[in-house]
Amino acid sequence: NNLKLSQYRIMKKIVECWFDDRKTVKIIKNRVGIIKDGSILTEDNPTNFESRLSLCSLPEQFRKDGLKIIFSGEIKEIYPNERWAATPLKITDFEVVE
Repeated sequence: NNLKLSQYRIMKKIVECWFDDRKTVKIIKNRVGIIKDGSILTEDNPTNFESRLSLCSLPEQFRKDGLKIIFSGEIKEIYPNERWAATPLKITDFEVVE
């Protein structure tokens, strides 16, 4: 991908989520995502369980539909008796793409 990152690093504060203490099932690094309808959509295959991720830890000012980011984070456990609209993600770092 020929993504052009912002020439500056945006000062950001990762927000804590109520599910942060859950077991981490996978670590993801430098994934491209687009904010849409309260989730991060990745550019992976839409049938991938990680294609729609929770925005919980993304600061409010970055939750704008159409905003493209590169992010890293921890995919958190979903208990067997739960159904989620988006996979729980604790963002550990992100950068806005121009």
